[in-house]
Amino acid sequence: MTWDLSDAHYPQINIKTDHVADLSKWLAKIAELTAQYEGDWNVLICDIWPNDRMSRLIGHVQMDDVAIGYDTGFRVCAYVKDGGIEGDEGNDLPRFEDWLTAAAKTDKTQKLLRDLDKKNPFEIRLTEYGSNPISKWPVIKF
Repeated sequence: MTWDLSDAHYPQINIKTDHVADLSKWLAKIAELTAQYEGDWNVLICDIWPNDRMSRLIGHVQMDDVAIGYDTGFRVCAYVKDGGIEGDEGNDLPRFEDWLTAAAKTDKTQKLLRDLDKKNPFEIRLTEYGSNPISKWPVIKF
């Protein structure tokens, strides 16, 4: 796993092998940036996009009644090897749902998410290709 932190509002991580542990760190980075965010939000979006031979996962927070991708001033991007997408084909939603559920329940990340939820109740939604409505996509438990 390697981070590119050259843009504070768009940190990027490359995940190659330990998907659950590294996605836990990805969620922790989103929680860290969210704690600094001064705006209304009630959903943390994990949006999957194809990106050549890797899956790109874009994370940010927003209101659930706006289009996915509503700009909150930051996005945390993960490029995930072996996520299930090659080019524009493949369905990696079930795989990412399993990985993210396990990642959100790791001790450190779960504590960060629960502390954030106490201050600002929210859901984590896994989406694909920036599709709405948000309510149709799986909720990641933490």
